[in-house]
Amino acid sequence: MVPHNDALVISLVIHDTNVKRVLIDLGSSVNIILLRVVEEMLMGDRVIPKARSLSGFDNSTVITKGEIELSTYAKGVIKETKFQVIDTDMAYNVIMGRPWIHDMDDVPSTLHQVIKFPSKWGIQQIREDQQILRNINSVIHSSQKDARAEIKDTSADQADMGTSDKDAVNQISTKITSK
Repeated sequence: MVPHNDALVISLVIHDTNVKRVLIDLGSSVNIILLRVVEEMLMGDRVIPKARSLSGFDNSTVITKGEIELSTYAKGVIKETKFQVIDTDMAYNVIMGRPWIHDMDDVPSTLHQVIKFPSKWGIQQIREDQQILRNINSVIHSSQKDARAEIKDTSADQADMGTSDKDAVNQISTKITSK
C-alpha cells in the first residue's frame, strides 16, 4: 500500500441518483448536501426551510437553507437520511457525517480508502472513487500553486488568502449524475 493522506471520497446513490464526490467525514456532526445537487434531483420543493448555523474547523460559519430527508442506497442497504442543505461552493457534492456513518454502522478507513458496513448479505464495502479523488487533488494542488504565484505578484497588504480559484474548481465536472 502506497502511503497517502487522501480523504475518503466515494460515489453514493442518493434518491435514485448516483452522486459523485461524496466525502465521508468523521469530523462532521451533520450530513450536508449542496442546494444545486438537490435541485438537479428535482427535489428542491422538498427542502424544509430551516436556518441553522454550521461552523467549520476555522470558525467560519455557513447558514443552511434548510433540511431534506432523502433515501441513501449503499450495496443493498437503504436508509432515510436527513441532510442540511447549503448553497455554497465546495469541492464535494455531499458530505456524509457521523449521523449517516453511525446509522449505517459504517467503519470508514481513510488509510485503506474503503467503508465497510453490515448488511443482511454479510459485510459490504464501498471503495474510494479514485478518478474523482485525483481530479479534486489536482484542482486543490493547482489552486494552491496559483494562489502562491498570485501572492508573490501582489504586495502583502493586497493579498487575499481567503479566495479560491473558482475556475479551477469548475474544471471538475458539475454533472453529478450518471444514469
